[in-house]
Amino acid sequence: MGAAEHDRFEELVRRHHRRLRRAVAGIVGDPSRVDDVLQEAYLKAYRKLPRRFANEAHEAVWLMRVVHR
Repeated sequence: MGAAEHDRFEELVRRHHRRLRRAVAGIVGDPSRVDDVLQEAYLKAYRKLPRRFANEAHEAVWLMRVVHR
């Protein structure tokens, strides 16, 4: 992945981190596991980053799907 994709992913994480963190906390229920689960979700998302999104709402939906898997 090139620098542009890396920068785009960083922005994606910044934009949605709070929402994802709350979602993960609700899913796993164990506060001590939240960071590990979130990190794994970010790694999966980075590897599967689509070339582009139609809009910001699609970004959030896609990230939530990654978290749930």
